[in-house]
Amino acid sequence: MAVSTDSCALRTIKEIPAVPSWTASFPGSGGKLLWQIVEQITGIATTDDFDTLQRLSKKNCIAVKTHFPFRQLSPNFLNVNPTLLQHAILLTRNPLDAMISYHKFIYRHTVKEQEAEPTTEAWTRWRDENFNEQIQQWAKLVEWWIDHYNDRLMILRFEDLTTPGRGTETFLQLRMFLSQVDANNAHQFTPSYELDCLWNKMIDTSKGRGYQLETYYTANQLDDVIAAFENLMKTHTSDAHLNYTLRDY
Repeated sequence: MAVSTDSCALRTIKEIPAVPSWTASFPGSGGKLLWQIVEQITGIATTDDFDTLQRLSKKNCIAVKTHFPFRQLSPNFLNVNPTLLQHAILLTRNPLDAMISYHKFIYRHTVKEQEAEPTTEAWTRWRDENFNEQIQQWAKLVEWWIDHYNDRLMILRFEDLTTPGRGTETFLQLRMFLSQVDANNAHQFTPSYELDCLWNKMIDTSKGRGYQLETYYTANQLDDVIAAFENLMKTHTSDAHLNYTLRDY
């Protein structure tokens, strides 16, 4: 039965003192969506590692979005040690999907049309020129956050955030993590019983993947991704959640 979205409302976001966590992701993995979800669950503003509005400088944010180490911290953060924020959320997405999404972002920025769809020729050229580096950087990013944050890290899957039947539970897990990090503000977070409504209001389930990965990549490229997954699992055998994630991908 469909959940009515009339029983909950999107919150007005406030800049108030909070204990921030990093929200790290590879480009194309849904970092902006997670940013919005965190704000709606907590009611507190977020920022990114450019900190243009100086929310982190004023300690008035609940999360700091970053693509580090894929993209180095902005010049504003050159003197900031990433471990100064004591907790982190790592948002993962199947890198094959993430690369398609990331290329779409690059293509639209290049042609200056927000709804433009990349041509097959544009995608194939970019994919073949960048595939090896992209996969290596994806693995490097995942490994960096696991190695540096370990038991202070929540691994969150884009696929769980956006899949019916799993989304509400993932929202709840995210709320619990943020509550533990910032216990002083937890009382004003969106109540657990409203998260199902909030998920239905925020997540568009009508789009789906809309394509077959096998038609977007060569057989050799798919094999290279599997090899990257196997290498990560080999070096992080004790990380059950990471191993589950990679096997599922």
